[in-house]
Parts: sequence; C-alpha cells; structure tokens
Amino acid sequence: MKKRAASDDEKALWRAVTHDVKPLARPRRVRITAKTEAAAPPPPPAPPAKQSKPAKPAKHAATMTAPPKPAPPAKPNPGLDRATEAKFRAGKMAIAAKLDLHGLTQREAHGELLAFLESAVRAGRRCVLVITGKGPGSPSQGILKRAVPRWIASSSAAGQILATSTAQPKHGGDGALYVLLRRKRD
Repeated sequence: MKKRAASDDEKALWRAVTHDVKPLARPRRVRITAKTEAAAPPPPPAPPAKQSKPAKPAKHAATMTAPPKPAPPAKPNPGLDRATEAKFRAGKMAIAAKLDLHGLTQREAHGELLAFLESAVRAGRRCVLVITGKGPGSPSQGILKRAVPRWIASSSAAGQILATSTAQPKHGGDGALYVLLRRKRD
C-alpha cells in the first residue's frame, strides 16, 4: 500500500491542531557503561533463600484452571426454625421499619444505623429493612454496602439480632438488608 503525501490544506490543518501541544516529559534513561558500573556501589547481599519443596508439576492443565469451589451451604441459625428463616430470606415477613442511608456520609450513616437498631429493639420490632444503596459504578463496591453488615455485627443491639440477609429485588435487592430481631418477651 502506497502512502500518499499530505496536501497543503492537510498540513495547515495539522499545524493548527498541534500548535500548542507539548510533548510529555520522558523518564531519563541511564546508559550503563563500564565507568558507571565501576562507580556504582555493590548491591546488598541477597537474603538467604528459604528451603522449600519443589513444586509438583500439574497432572492436567485443567487442574490449573479449575473453577473455585462453591461456598458451603448456609448453616441454619440456631435461634430460627427453618420456616421462619425461609420466610425471612424470601422477603415475606412484614417489614416493621425502614432506614434509608442514601446520601449520608459514613459517620452519619453509622450513627443513624445504631440509633435505628436500638429504637427497633426497644419498640419490639421483628423485621426491619436497612437500605444502603449499591454504590456508584460497580454493584458490589458501595462503601455503606460493605460497612453496614460490620456495623450491625458490632452494634449494642447485636445480641438481639437473629439474622441478616440481602433483600429481595422488590425491597432493594443487593442495595438493602433485612435484619431480623429477637421477639420481645415480657
């Protein structure tokens, strides 16, 4: 394929477009010569290598690219019977209260969550919904989405919490959590 020469109009256009473009600074290259090698200090001694067993060669290429093992099935919660747990995880329990943390900073959200949980326990609520949002960009990367389960587990109400579960799509899906509280016994 032959290259054609640029016309005068194309050259003028190119100069107009690139007249204020400055090249990026390039990292300085050092040419190693016998003089620079002699002037350089000797490298520090390498740490002693660990004695380990040589790696065994793979029997089959498939073993190297095997998919990860699936997570073990969830263990039943000792404070819940199966029917209640299934109803809870399916989003079929009445939601007694909701807390929406959208637009709050971590500090604000943490304080709101702790107050909400304590209030729900005092009021004898059974199932509450905490909406964290999914976070910008990636569905599982929201800061609050990652922090809220940790905050729930370390809250003063943690002893009153039987279970938590990701909400069903109708209640917010991955961006919300169901929290099941112990029944208030008189």
